[in-house]
Amino acid sequence: MKRLLVYWQKSNLIKATFFNIAIMFSFFVVFIYATSFTIEQFTVEYYDEMMSSANQRFSQQFDRVLLELDELSLSARNDYHLTMGTLSDQQEALIDLVQASPMVNGGFIVDEQRVIESSVLQTASLSNLDLTAISFVPEPYLQKAHTLEQDNLLELLIPLSNTQLHLFIDLASTDILSSLFHSLSFSDTFYIAIFNENQDLVFTYDESNINNEGELFHLKIQESLNDERNTDTVTHDEDSHYMMATQPLIKDGWTLTLFVPEILTERFRLNIFKTLLPLLVILAVLFLLIVIYAYYRSQKPYQALVKAIDELSEGDYTHRIRVTNEHTRIGVINTKFNHMVQELEKSRLALAKNEKALASQKDYLNRIINVSPMLIYTISEEGTYTLVNDKYAYLFGYTGKEMVGKHALNVTNDKAATHYQLKLHRSILLSGETISYEDQQVMPDKSLRWYRVTKQPIKETASGALEILMVATDITEIKQNQEKIQYQAYHDELTGIGNRKLFKTMVEQAIEQTDQQNEGFAVMFLDLDRFKYVNDTFGHDAGDQLLIEVAKRIETVKKDTDYVFRFGGDEFTILSYYKDSRQEVTELAKIIIQTLTKPYTFNGHSFIVTASIGISLYPKHSQSLNELTKYADLSMYQAKQQGKNTFRYYTPALETEVSHAIQLETDLFQAEERNELYVVYQPIVDTHTKTIIAVEALIRWQHNKLGAIAPNVFIPIAERNGLMLRFSKFVLQRATQTVAEYNARHDKPIQLYLNLTEAECQNEHTLQTIIDQLETVGLQQDQLVIELNEHLTRDKCKKLKTNLKQFQLHGIKAAIDSFGDHYLSLRQLKTLPFAIIKLSQATLQDALIDSEALASYKRLIKLAKRMGLMIIQEGVESEEDVHLIEGEGLDAYQGFLISQPLTKEQFEQDY
Repeated sequence: MKRLLVYWQKSNLIKATFFNIAIMFSFFVVFIYATSFTIEQFTVEYYDEMMSSANQRFSQQFDRVLLELDELSLSARNDYHLTMGTLSDQQEALIDLVQASPMVNGGFIVDEQRVIESSVLQTASLSNLDLTAISFVPEPYLQKAHTLEQDNLLELLIPLSNTQLHLFIDLASTDILSSLFHSLSFSDTFYIAIFNENQDLVFTYDESNINNEGELFHLKIQESLNDERNTDTVTHDEDSHYMMATQPLIKDGWTLTLFVPEILTERFRLNIFKTLLPLLVILAVLFLLIVIYAYYRSQKPYQALVKAIDELSEGDYTHRIRVTNEHTRIGVINTKFNHMVQELEKSRLALAKNEKALASQKDYLNRIINVSPMLIYTISEEGTYTLVNDKYAYLFGYTGKEMVGKHALNVTNDKAATHYQLKLHRSILLSGETISYEDQQVMPDKSLRWYRVTKQPIKETASGALEILMVATDITEIKQNQEKIQYQAYHDELTGIGNRKLFKTMVEQAIEQTDQQNEGFAVMFLDLDRFKYVNDTFGHDAGDQLLIEVAKRIETVKKDTDYVFRFGGDEFTILSYYKDSRQEVTELAKIIIQTLTKPYTFNGHSFIVTASIGISLYPKHSQSLNELTKYADLSMYQAKQQGKNTFRYYTPALETEVSHAIQLETDLFQAEERNELYVVYQPIVDTHTKTIIAVEALIRWQHNKLGAIAPNVFIPIAERNGLMLRFSKFVLQRATQTVAEYNARHDKPIQLYLNLTEAECQNEHTLQTIIDQLETVGLQQDQLVIELNEHLTRDKCKKLKTNLKQFQLHGIKAAIDSFGDHYLSLRQLKTLPFAIIKLSQATLQDALIDSEALASYKRLIKLAKRMGLMIIQEGVESEEDVHLIEGEGLDAYQGFLISQPLTKEQFEQDY
């Protein structure tokens, strides 16, 4: 705008200068030929301009009169005393109105019946009024006075509520207009008049005694106003030799006219000719100076505007343009400019206040988000950070304030990832949807942390730009807990290797993988043979340590492609891949068995643990996870049945064999309910008298379909499944009842030899149970002998010693069964409170066929006698056996030579 104003000023200056130079040049060059025409034209234009200027000045003054009358009308209509007051109130209000206004000479209030209610007339009386000329108007209306005939008198009609106010204005006596008329001194002869929209003469001012020509002027004015083609402000009439200037007023349809005789221009030209060239030059120079001065005066408001714009551009909002003529275009512009600058100053102050408040809020927000443990930032669509908290900025080595305004690509080391994020931001802005995802972030210390990231579009920012808000919550601990839970779900807590769930998952993956690669794998099912022994002997801590050590040993010998799992308890599974043949699996099984049989140490104690392994192959044996596991388990069971510490591959026949054993195991649980269990009694006779002195009670199982099941078959099953406690109680009840009945029938009572398991003997409640049962059936306590098997350990001996002494205190003797099979140390034998020793059948048979064994047999008997033990020989089947027994002086014996184990009925019948 500033450039435009400067250009406009320079252009006008050039035009004005060129115009004056042209006039002077023309005067000197073509003075003889064009002086008359030029001067005449100049004179006409000059008078035309002067007349137009005079008309404009008068119209401005008259327009001010009309504006004041409009304000007067508004004031009168809003005056309560004029509109609603009593007649006296109206009269006083009317007097105040006339006296307050310098233009109003009088007035009256008339009602609808043309009855005057109040009046103030200074120039006439009521008798001079023509009430018939009164017309009622809906809005204030200014006209030449009709109700009071007088020159230059105007009548202002103002409608009130139910009445109408008439005010009279004498324009001739108005000081404002009178002073203006005197200033229009073109000559002694001029004529000025105002006409309304009906071309009626409203006002005239005559100072030159040309009233005779007034009617002629009136006709000329009507012709000019009726001539639509006449658009000039100033016209020249050749008939009257007068110049006429017209000017519309702001009053609708009213026109101002000015008549000046053209003789003035002729006189002016004659004076020019008299002065000739010197005067013309002087006038030309003077005219040039006038133009320049006029230009300067006219440009002064523009210069003030340019200066104000300069001050505004430099940030000065207090500078104002001095008030100029508001009726000119530049005056209006300057006034609007001042108003605009004032509003700008208010806006600037408000903006500064808002910016300060915004800065305070932003600082408050920054303090909040900087305290937050979350990562927070906002970023523009182009990738420039607009808000960053210190937690996020720390990742890049900045503070939050330092990162604001930086582009994302300028602060990151991973350009590819940043390009991806910017692309993601554009996608979010296009969709308008919030997204959440999990992501890892490299910390300055090179550690990795997990974050839950939420990004959402922001479309209503202060600047109107599109932005992305990112909030990231640290979920590293949650992820670590999830990983821990995931690890715990698939790994054994004790050993750290995979558990059954992971085993199933890995086998399923192996099935899929081998199908694609045309390979095979083996499932190995491993069970520790003496784990229960370790647990019972050394405690559960030793058992746990053993399981950990077993897992480590298997891990050290397996291939890198193999996997080991703890299936449960003391059971392990191994997943082993092979390519060419199953020989690779065989070698691995052998190595595992060899590794596991090496001694284990716990709290200074060493022990040996073996393992039994069953193996199934994929896809040879099955393509199902459950069947592969089942077949490997069956094979392991078969390995245990065949002596333990070995491995077996699955065969279809094996399933039948194992299924039979499993069926037996199942039926054994129901054997007592089905009355398939019974007790047999094997007599024990005195070596010297050959009479019965005792019976050994033994449990037997008569299966309802399979017939008799051998004790060496079902007793291990019962021990493995915890049934022996029930079976022992069953034997106790039946056997004590049978022997009590026998003793009741005979004078010489016999003893009952009852086999107890180690667990029963160590149980503190076993003794009381036995005593209660003896009291129930009426059997004496010294008539009961408990038998324990020889396979005892040193630690067990310590515990057994106390328990056996309790039995001894109640008169119940203890016998050690099958002595010689497990080579119990003599020291243990001396320590434990045994009263009876039963020699195993194998010891007897070895002594009959081997001299060294015979010598050992005899030394054993001598030692037992020296310790005061009663000696009984088991498994006597021939006279040769009896001859050796009698020769060595044994106390008693038992075996098939005397009698097979008898049922209760057979026993009662024979004895």
